[in-house]
Parts: sequence; structure tokens; C-alpha cells
Amino acid sequence: MKYLLFFLAVVLPNTAFASEFEETLELAKEGNAEAQHTVAGWYSRGTYSPSNITEAIYWYKKAAAKAHIESINNLALLYRFHFRNMAEAIKWYLKGAALEDMHSIKSLAAIYDLGLGNPGIPEDKSEALKWYRRAAIDGDSNSQIRLAEMYYEGEGIPENYLESARWFRKAAIQGKARSQFKLGLMYADGEGLPRDDIRGFMWLSVAKTNGYGLTSGISSDILSAIKERMTNKEIMKAQALAAKCFASDYKDCD
Repeated sequence: MKYLLFFLAVVLPNTAFASEFEETLELAKEGNAEAQHTVAGWYSRGTYSPSNITEAIYWYKKAAAKAHIESINNLALLYRFHFRNMAEAIKWYLKGAALEDMHSIKSLAAIYDLGLGNPGIPEDKSEALKWYRRAAIDGDSNSQIRLAEMYYEGEGIPENYLESARWFRKAAIQGKARSQFKLGLMYADGEGLPRDDIRGFMWLSVAKTNGYGLTSGISSDILSAIKERMTNKEIMKAQALAAKCFASDYKDCD
């Protein structure tokens, strides 16, 4: 009986796994991109045998040739982190970006922004800005924030407070507290926007409610400073605007 139990517990599952591998491998050989991606992942992780990166790359490239985005990303990651070959990684990120893959676009932005391609591919703020803009246009809030910061600081492009405020606003209405804080400051200081203490107070209040600057107390300090130059009527209007902004999930903040 114990031999039967051993057979049921060990031999049969292994046989099933082997069958799954063979069936999927056959589909991969027939040109099925999803099967090729799956087989590549098994080879990469060593699911059915010791890890074999050479085989993994072979099958990832087969799937990538059919515009399989996950395979393209995995090739970029393997070249970037396993082989430490950033030039080859960028080649694959570019292929992904050509297919409008957000991960590829954001990866290219970060590589050029932070100089992660050194020594062969140095920091390039202008190139980073190009990729952040693409991701920002597609609605990525973190890219919108970084793009706004680059316009504000003049990184890779001349300073442009108006453009900076525009992108901070896009991220702010997606609920990003850092952008809400920066937009509030720009209204309060009249940077790129007409000075408006009511809207400045509103956005700074929203940012504080969302947790921005609570540890350092910076949100409270700035709100107190702005409050000193506002009338009670203006403060009440700003608070009403903040409440309306929250209630509308940032869709009605004017």
C-alpha cells in the first residue's frame, strides 16, 4: 500500500507536469506566442529543470517577434539585471515603447533621468523629458509629477512655470498629494498662475488631508502663513472648495 501511495503522491504529479511542459513546448514550436512566453518563463525560473537563461532568451525572443509585450519586458529585464547590458536592455525597451507599452516608456524615462545606463549611457535630461512626456500624456500620474518638476526646475528644458503648473494639476486631480501641495504653493506664490490665496489654500488643505507634510508639519506651517493674509470669507470659500473637490473625487476643484 505504501508503494501505491508513493506512486500516487510523487510519480503521477511529475508525469502530469512533464506532460504539461511537453504540450506547451509543442505549441511553442508551432508558433504560439503565449506558449513561447510560458516556456521561456519556465526555463528562466527553472520550473521543470535547472534554470537555463539561454533557452529562456531564445523563447522570449520568439514571442517578442510576435509583439508579445511581457516577453519584450522580460528580455529587457534580463539584459538589464542579469547580464548588466544596458544598451541591449534599452533596445528592448524601445521595442516595447514602439508598441505603446507604459512600462517600457517609464523605464526609458528613469534610465535617462537618473543616469542608470552609466557608463555607456549617461544621464540625459532632455531624453528623459521626452519619455516622461509620453507617459504623462497617456495619464501616468507619477510621470506627470516628474515632468512638472522638470519644467519647474528647468531640467532638460528652460524653466516654464505655466507648463509645470499644468502637469502638477493633472496629477493633483488623480489624487497625488505631492502634486496637490505643489499646485497649492504655485497658486499662493503666483508662480505660473495668477496669485490666488483661495485656490492655494484649497489645494494645500487637500494635500494635508491626504497626508502630505504631516510628519514635517510643512503643510500646516504654510497654511497658517497663507491664512494670516486671508479674510474669514476667503477662508470659508477655500474650505468649501476643498470639500467640493473631495466630494467630487477631484473632478470639480474650481
